[in-house]
Amino acid sequence: MKNRFVFPSSFFSALGLSLVALFFLMPKANAQRELALSSDDALNWISKEYGDQSVEWLVEMRGFGGIPQPIEWEILAYDQRAPRKLRWFVAGGGRVKDDGIDTAHYPERPPGGYLSRESVRINSEKAFKIVENEARKAKVGFDRVDYFLRVREFSREPIWRLELKDADRMLAGKIYLSAKTGEVLRTIWVFRGGLGSRDARAEIVDSAEPRANEMIERPVGPTPDFSQNERSEPAIPDRIPIPDDRPVEAVKPDRMERPVTGIEPRREVEEKPEPEVRDPRQPADLRKGAESLVPKGAKPENDTRIPPPPIPPSN
Repeated sequence: MKNRFVFPSSFFSALGLSLVALFFLMPKANAQRELALSSDDALNWISKEYGDQSVEWLVEMRGFGGIPQPIEWEILAYDQRAPRKLRWFVAGGGRVKDDGIDTAHYPERPPGGYLSRESVRINSEKAFKIVENEARKAKVGFDRVDYFLRVREFSREPIWRLELKDADRMLAGKIYLSAKTGEVLRTIWVFRGGLGSRDARAEIVDSAEPRANEMIERPVGPTPDFSQNERSEPAIPDRIPIPDDRPVEAVKPDRMERPVTGIEPRREVEEKPEPEVRDPRQPADLRKGAESLVPKGAKPENDTRIPPPPIPPSN
């Protein structure tokens, strides 16, 4: 009798669970693909409902769980009439909604900048194709994509950031690309040990990390040992030894000469007394003028009249 291979019962149990999961997930994935919309579709819906000026200038646009496109987009747009200048819109599920004024940015956290809708030439569909090609070259698999559209800080250039997630919703990679030209600016890949592995030793590959040819070359040499705290004596020039029995001679002071500086020494100036300022009117003349005013025959010592003031001499 020939031996026949018999599948274990656990195999059929696992296979049955996989088929059941696939049966329930397939309609959900197909429904999401039918409801998915691109970034252009979301902006067009909002423009049709609230006017073109409502999404003319954007701060941020984001969508989550795209397979490959998300079913809903959240847009933060500039609104000049709003007290805090920013307003949220939501587009998805066949409807659009004004989600109110933003309170998370102004005045404490102003946005990094504003991007014009006209400057976005790479929509989410084109961005996904670029990212899919980059992931294929890096041999990284993913299950869904999160989209973020923002402006490059201190500029007007729109930048896409796409985050790739695996089946366990864990990050598999990040790609930054210009929404104006499609240029890939930066890629970050996460290589784990296995599917769903949360090992902290996952390998990170960042295109922006310094390369070997960019490292600073340091001189190679022996490393000084500072473990022994020895006192180093200063270098003393060779001197003629002096016998111990030689008497100590008195040190004669050297003659000090005036240093040559090119500046004349300060000379002491003798203080001379200031000349006395005399009144131009001579006392003798004043007295003579006063005597002429006394009437004849009168004694000045017995006269009780107040004499007039002296007349100043004419020049």
